[in-house]
Amino acid sequence: MPFAAVIALLVAIAHLIPLVGATLGAIAAGGAGFLHSPTAG
Repeated sequence: MPFAAVIALLVAIAHLIPLVGATLGAIAAGGAGFLHSPTAG
């Protein structure tokens, strides 16, 4: 998956937000995976 390190960095930054950060990061990473390939997401 291209730009995996960038996605991981965005998830790490989102995880700093209390309560909803981890969820938002997971949604963003899952969305990027589905945009890349439905089987990757």
